[in-house]
Amino acid sequence: MMYNEQQKQRYLDEMSTQYTKDYMVSIASAFNRISEFEEMYGKDACEFSREQISSWYSYTTYKDALVYANVNSRFVNYVNWCVNNNLVPDGCNHFSEFSITDFQKYVNQRLEVKRYLTKGSFETICRSIMNPRDEFLFRCLYEFGKSKNFMDIFEMELKDIDQTTKKVKLSSGREVSVTQEFIDCAIRADAQLEYEYANPIMQPRKLRKSDKIFKKLITNSETAVIDSNNKLMARVVKNIVDAGNFYPGINTSSIACSGQFAMIRKLSREMGIDKKDIILNYFELLKQQYEMSPNDPKKYWDKYNEFI
Repeated sequence: MMYNEQQKQRYLDEMSTQYTKDYMVSIASAFNRISEFEEMYGKDACEFSREQISSWYSYTTYKDALVYANVNSRFVNYVNWCVNNNLVPDGCNHFSEFSITDFQKYVNQRLEVKRYLTKGSFETICRSIMNPRDEFLFRCLYEFGKSKNFMDIFEMELKDIDQTTKKVKLSSGREVSVTQEFIDCAIRADAQLEYEYANPIMQPRKLRKSDKIFKKLITNSETAVIDSNNKLMARVVKNIVDAGNFYPGINTSSIACSGQFAMIRKLSREMGIDKKDIILNYFELLKQQYEMSPNDPKKYWDKYNEFI
């Protein structure tokens, strides 16, 4: 139901001879969609400030910037009519302040947030992974993040994990905390010597025996480990995401960030302080667990605050 229905119906009646029937239907639909925010703010959309309009656009789920632009043009026309009829207290049409660049931002934000995993969605993906060594890689990214050439992951051995304290000494020198789920997965991965494929046509392949937990496939040609790690990481993550039909924007960086966000939220709950304060005042604590990027608390908050 429309908010301030009498005023809007008057507008629709006056415009009915100027626009097509489809156009009028779309205007009415836009009025219905924004009504929830009009109720929340206690005023008609024609009185919305730029910030209030932006909040509504952030809430909506239009599929691309052009849809936002089309809806906005309808509100521009409506508010112009309201201004001409002295129905807008400040006499300004704030819908006219928006451009296609603004609408692209709303679309990108909505897609961007899908790259980051909640604890629940992270565990859902982990349960979908067929091979323990791939799950181990995925959990490493989430629990302590990335490092140069991912050496902290590829160099880890079971002896580096203290199963009592749940601490891991990484090759980079950091000591990080891990979960029991991580430890259990590491034990399974260390024991895996055959790699399985979801496609039944593909035969299992042997993994190279090694003291390292993450064991690589036996191949005919050897390449430098440092040169191949980045490509291997990207390929494994992509295969996991594709196999489970998860959002394709998920990658090594977004998984690591997801773990950081989870730690920030956990510290915020435990300390009873705002997440921003955790970042600004306890950034060194985060750096003990992750290689933070940006490596500056204010820049980190500015970049990720909408997703934490």
